[in-house]
Amino acid sequence: MRAVPVLRREPWTVAALCAAVGWGVCRLAFLVGSLTARALRLPPGAGATVTLACGMSNVSVSTVVVVQALPGQPHALLVALVYGLAQKVSARRAVAKGAAVPFGDPARAASRPESAVRTLSRQKR
Repeated sequence: MRAVPVLRREPWTVAALCAAVGWGVCRLAFLVGSLTARALRLPPGAGATVTLACGMSNVSVSTVVVVQALPGQPHALLVALVYGLAQKVSARRAVAKGAAVPFGDPARAASRPESAVRTLSRQKR
């Protein structure tokens, strides 16, 4: 909580720039994962997995490292915190995008186990 008063004394442009850097770097990692999945022509479920693998990192550890290494630099902490927020938003988008698999398509049923069960039960009837 010691960072909040220090951030209030700094110009808002510095805080906004730090937040933009944190958001942009995180989104770039997810974009690389998404483009990789698209280039490999992966089905939605596998594409979401690749996107998450590229974009997710341990933000909690990086926040602790920033606080220990740069105790007088609250802007560095702001970058890590905004990165964590962007990571949560981006991960939710990637999972939602990968979950959009049609239930009746047997070729894509393997990406979602519950759809595979439904497809197999329909085929047996």
